[in-house]
Parts: sequence; structure tokens; C-alpha cells
Amino acid sequence: MNFDENEVKMKKWVSKDCVLEMLKNNETKCGVSILALLLPLRFINNYVY
Repeated sequence: MNFDENEVKMKKWVSKDCVLEMLKNNETKCGVSILALLLPLRFINNYVY
């Protein structure tokens, strides 16, 4: 299988608060990525946004 080396430039574990801060500051512009970050938050501690 071919892997696009530019697909993932960096990965790291971050806290829920860090993710929320990144979203509030518009650090993520990709709609698919935003959805992938927001969806799990719906199920963590009954988080409501």
C-alpha cells in the first residue's frame, strides 16, 4: 500500500482542553478534521457544545 508522506505531518496526544482551545482559535481549517475532533467530545463526560 502506498502512503502519502505529506498526509500526516505531525501527530501527538493532546488534552481535551487543548483540542477545544485549538478549535476556538481556528487553528484547524479542515472540516473533516474538525468533525473528527468534535465527534468524540459528544461522548466524553456528556460534553455539550
